[in-house]
Order: sequence, then structure tokens, then C-alpha cells
Amino acid sequence: MECLGYLGSSSSWSFSWQIRCFLNNVVGQDVPINLVPASEEETYTMASTLIRGSLPIVDEIPSREYAKYLSETTLFHLGSTYHVFEREGFMSKLDRFYNESWCDKPLKELWHMQLLLVIAFGKLFLRRGASSLGPPGAPDFLRALKLQPDVLDLWDDPILRIEILCLISLYLLTADIRGTAYTFVCVSPAFALPPICLSDSSQIGQAMRIALSLGMNRETRPNHLDHIEHQRRRRLWWTLYIIDRKLSINMGAPLSIRNEDIDTSLPGDHDLGFSNSALNLHIKLATLEGRVMSGIVNSYYQCSRVIR
Repeated sequence: MECLGYLGSSSSWSFSWQIRCFLNNVVGQDVPINLVPASEEETYTMASTLIRGSLPIVDEIPSREYAKYLSETTLFHLGSTYHVFEREGFMSKLDRFYNESWCDKPLKELWHMQLLLVIAFGKLFLRRGASSLGPPGAPDFLRALKLQPDVLDLWDDPILRIEILCLISLYLLTADIRGTAYTFVCVSPAFALPPICLSDSSQIGQAMRIALSLGMNRETRPNHLDHIEHQRRRRLWWTLYIIDRKLSINMGAPLSIRNEDIDTSLPGDHDLGFSNSALNLHIKLATLEGRVMSGIVNSYYQCSRVIR
């Protein structure tokens, strides 16, 4: 049976879809509005659950040099507009990973999940390795998903967990697998059944909920954290904010958090070795898009009540 997804009436994708429906109707094709077949939902198709379930967690790990190259490729494409990982700490763990010959052992730590996701992203940006499993980097991405910790273990390193969830969502979004990308970051449970279910529905809103439970939406005094960790948390919060706004607007879903509930300061001119000019512009754009989205949604529901 064909799997159908839902887009809200204020969705930018829904608007584009309705234009396509209008054009199809002009030439005599009757296509339902707002019901999006899964075949139209993604550029790439992920492998079936049966194939993914047989994928081994232990597989070839790239050489140290290639892993560093893929990591730098990921940072080059994402680092100026998103926080995906803290470079110095990540590279230190990468060197230790290879020095301790972890590449010959079963991967099981939470950071191993992040490593696989970064490798998958590097391959995706280089457009190398598309296969029957999915887009470039899909085998590494799917192996990373199999390493997800138990819910009770989330608090071992919640900041790393949020970074990982953002990486998962951004990978799916970059690969144009959009509905599933939404479920890893945004809170609203009304849109809980994406066309491609790569995770249990309990994953919905996990990144945002962890961040809110840590008070990342509230300003933290720098002396409460060391300088690097303060910058890391601030960049990560605003990355989460951008992804939430982007996906919520595109899906036509309610925003996960109001601007009035946020007083975390914007990133400084330079944090963690990056210029934040592009990131701050991205934040301002996401804020404006959220205000427009809220206005459209409010107007739509007011009109609907009047019509009823």
C-alpha cells in the first residue's frame, strides 16, 4: 500500500505542490492536494528495513587521512552556518581512535556514532558512494543509526547527543529525505509519521527536548562553563533553532519554541575557530521566517473559524 505523508496548509512545500496540482489539473490530471506520495518525497530512496537490519555494524573504516579529509569536508560545507561538532575535541578523539586501533574493534561508543555520521556527510558532499542502500554515505549513516543508545543512557553526554541528532537531521535534509529529518529535531507530535521511518516515533523532538531540559534556550553566565563549552552550547542551540524553523516552516508544522522563550545571546564574531557572520545571518533569517509563518498560521485558523 502506498505510504502518504501530510504537509500543513502553510507549508512552503505544500504551496509548491499545490501549484503543481493546479498545472496538472489544467492538463487533466487529478492529483490530491496535500497528500504527498513517498515516491515524491525524496531524491534518494533508503534501503528497506530488511536490508538495513542485515547491515553489519563492523565494516570498513576509512584510513586516518581519509577520515580527516572527510571531516574537514563536512566542516567546510557546514561549519560556517551550523554547529556540527567542536573541531579540536573531535580531531583529538579521531587521533585517539586510530592510535588505539578502534577501527579493528566493534564500534559501540556514542562518539563512534558521530564519527560515522561525519564520514557519511563527507561522502555525501563529495558525491561518492551512492548505492542501493541510499545516497552517498548511506552505509555509514545507517550503521550510525544502529549505534543509538538506550533512552536511559541519553544523559551520559546530552550535548554530544544533540550534536548527533542535528547531524542526522541535516544529513536527511541534505539528501532531500525531508519528512524523516523533521522527526529528529522538532517537537510537535502531530506530524509523527514520516514516509520513511528510520527510527522509532519516540525519537520525535528529542534534540529540542534535551536542549530545553538543559536550559540551552536561556542565557548562561560564561563563568558557569569553560569558554569552549560555552561557545559550543551557544552555537549548538542556534543550530537547533535554525533547523527547527527550517523544517517546521517547510512541513507547515507549528514552531517548537516561541522567540519570547529564548534569551540566549547570539554567537560572537568568532567562536571555535569560525567566523559567525553567516551563522548570525542564518539565525536572523530563521527568526523572520518564523514570524511570517506564525502570522500565516494565525490568519489561516482565524479564517477557518469564521467560515465554520
